[in-house]
Amino acid sequence: LAESADEAAFGEFVAKEVAEMSRSTYGEPLMHAVGSAYTLQAQIHLGYNESLLGIDGAIASMKQSTRQKGQYYEVASKGYKSFSAVKSMSELAEEAKMEAVKELEPPSEEELAAKYESYMTLSAKELRGMCKERELDTTGCLEKADIAKVLMAHDQKLFHDKLTAAADGMDAGEGVEMSPEAQKKMQDAMEESLPTFLETMVAASLLDVEVTLKAAGGKVLADTSVTKEVRARRARGMLMLGRAMLSAKGATPAARGEIEAKNLFEGTMMKTMAKAQGQEVHDDDNVYDIHNQAEREAADEEAEVAEAAEAAAAAAAAAAEGGGGGGG
Repeated sequence: LAESADEAAFGEFVAKEVAEMSRSTYGEPLMHAVGSAYTLQAQIHLGYNESLLGIDGAIASMKQSTRQKGQYYEVASKGYKSFSAVKSMSELAEEAKMEAVKELEPPSEEELAAKYESYMTLSAKELRGMCKERELDTTGCLEKADIAKVLMAHDQKLFHDKLTAAADGMDAGEGVEMSPEAQKKMQDAMEESLPTFLETMVAASLLDVEVTLKAAGGKVLADTSVTKEVRARRARGMLMLGRAMLSAKGATPAARGEIEAKNLFEGTMMKTMAKAQGQEVHDDDNVYDIHNQAEREAADEEAEVAEAAEAAAAAAAAAAEGGGGGGG
């Protein structure tokens, strides 16, 4: 279309492309990356071939070089932040592992004696209650000391079971299991780092888009198999498309990149799981919308359950009133 004289048809094509991309997740930054690549490449070609002494082309080339250097710096900066976040999580995991290993150390004689004394401070009734909770047999335990020894033996068994489970896990290459508190710390650290990881991936992807389109546009505009006039029309078409994309705005917050990193990753996982389960999912489905839809469906389900419970309560109340009236 760019090579034809039908500018109206090409304008319709440009408008359609912009409209479609404006509804996609990260559509606005992607359009701006594409638009910048096309606009600068077209300005370089037209500037060198049509301006006085090619001055406009040289200026456009300098702009392109400066922009690309800035993008490389941005990606490197965000990459360093991501590396620091990964390093911090690795240190947290190592600390949690060391704490878990410490818990596997056998109790000392002093610790065992202190534990026994703590049991002996309780009444026989309280000790029997603890045994009942642990489903321990206290038949034949006539003295409080006997019940305390049953609890001590159970504590020892729990420790050995934990030690055996950890050893089995390490033999299987799983390592030491972290405590719930350590797992919570790791989860919080991961969620806190998700925006950094996402920003790095987006910046690297946009840079890759511009570098690729710069090379592709250069080849298209240097194609000697067509006439100089055709190459010029290609450049003008590229310029028209680029400017349209540079001025475009995202139609939704997700399209403008205003999204929660956690929601985006969860939406991607939901989409992957849906595909794995054989559900019909289109490649152009918005993963952020999938996440939001899942949240809406869960909220609707909760509302339906609450409504059903209210209806059941109202029916029960009505039945009770009817029964009371009949009795009167």
